[in-house]
Amino acid sequence: MDLRLATRSNGTIIRGFFSLFWCLVVVVSGMAAATNDFTMWNKTQTYELQMTRMLCIDTPYLVTELLECRITLRRNQMPLLHVVIHVPDVYTYIVIQYRLYYKFKTYQPFLIGGELEVCTTLTQSEQGTLHDPLTVYALKVLKHFLPGVIVPCPHGNRTYVVDSVFRKEYAPQSVPAGDYRMDLRFATRSNVTMLSLQGFFSARRKGILGSMLECAKAKDTSSDMHNRTRIFQVQIKRFVCVETPYQQTELLECRTVLRRNRLPLFLVSLRAPQTIDYAMIHLKLNYKFNTYQPFLINDQVEGCEYLRTLKNDPFSIYVYDVVRQILPALVRPCPQGKQTYNQTIEFKESYAPKSVPAGDYRFDVRISNRENVTLIAVEVFDLKFQLQ
Repeated sequence: MDLRLATRSNGTIIRGFFSLFWCLVVVVSGMAAATNDFTMWNKTQTYELQMTRMLCIDTPYLVTELLECRITLRRNQMPLLHVVIHVPDVYTYIVIQYRLYYKFKTYQPFLIGGELEVCTTLTQSEQGTLHDPLTVYALKVLKHFLPGVIVPCPHGNRTYVVDSVFRKEYAPQSVPAGDYRMDLRFATRSNVTMLSLQGFFSARRKGILGSMLECAKAKDTSSDMHNRTRIFQVQIKRFVCVETPYQQTELLECRTVLRRNRLPLFLVSLRAPQTIDYAMIHLKLNYKFNTYQPFLINDQVEGCEYLRTLKNDPFSIYVYDVVRQILPALVRPCPQGKQTYNQTIEFKESYAPKSVPAGDYRFDVRISNRENVTLIAVEVFDLKFQLQ
């Protein structure tokens, strides 16, 4: 996570999908439930968190003097952090800018990013007028983690000595497995860096990745056996065919059939008069914050080539098996086309992994030809994963 303190002033798609199990709703809900007794949180955490290193970056600083910055690793324990910094001037306005990074092939921004003004936030907290759950949680952790630093303003005109441990209990109850980076930066009103830290973490657990491996080993991913250990419900309200009319195909039918206490059916009929030996599949997952915004998956894969060179890894096997059951007429070698495709599509809860983030999503699928002309485009609205 980049946590900054500043002044006012083709397997990629598959692996990206399987990384989808931590969204802001899960994080914020866990944070909002936090109490001052951090030991209460760790009783239900199902992962191991390790801090591997810490760096002080962007040195030397112009308005402060960094005297010491180091980390002491300990066997089977979180490391000790030791920072000594001299701040000669007095400050009454400090902003925290923060951003979380998750390591795919490289570290990329991951969900959480924003800023808060420290002095005002502390005042609001003491007055009981601070209500944003993410800010409340972040401030609570910082006060516990840096008790001698996160105190009411003014700040400065002293040397700060920080000896602390980032405790596992600070983390929310649900996080995705993987490697993270958290950056923390302090700066003056004119945005001059006072201190900038980077912490590197790894989280290991049997979460969505493990459930994918289990699904890949299963003989029948449609079996209800897969759904017995899920703690969420899947909801879909509508399928919409967009960008119509199409130039190279003819859409004959596209509708959603709602069913009581069951996921809806998607009925689609598409006439493809020409031979298709190239089909670029564009995939984009959108998560609903205030509006739908791209979330993790925004990529494309050429379908014919993918079917010709299907990988034998568990991820590819799982996706292939699910898509084969949903769209059996399409999951066959190219060429395609010169026919009318009549499909009744049912997405079963058993297709989903056992661990997913709660929240509302929109999933966009678009298939195009070599000239990037749309053959069909579908948006799945109100795709919701809801804890039971």
